[in-house]
Amino acid sequence: MSEPSPAEGSPVAGGPAPEGSPAPEGSPAEGTPTEGGPAPEGSPAPERPERRPAHVDLFRAALVGTLAWALALLVLLVVAGRLSATGRGWWLQTAAAGVLLGLLGMAHTRRRR
Repeated sequence: MSEPSPAEGSPVAGGPAPEGSPAPEGSPAEGTPTEGGPAPEGSPAPERPERRPAHVDLFRAALVGTLAWALALLVLLVVAGRLSATGRGWWLQTAAAGVLLGLLGMAHTRRRR
């Protein structure tokens, strides 16, 4: 018979400690809150700083998107013959819809300013 190795009976790294043994060093003791976990009953919840929404220029975002769709539309117009021959004519329609929706988005955000 062989001698039991020191690893037998000891917890696997990262696994739970045997019942009744102290928590491994560096791990939170039972009943203490862990980062991101709930606080124990009866203790006050930690205060968080008030978050404010970031200011985003929606007109500029719509403009960049519209320009990207317009560039795609121009490239697709150059290869329109090949697109139709391979059954991908809908790509032109998609790019045109992107430009149209972008223009509508720009008009909407311009009115909201």
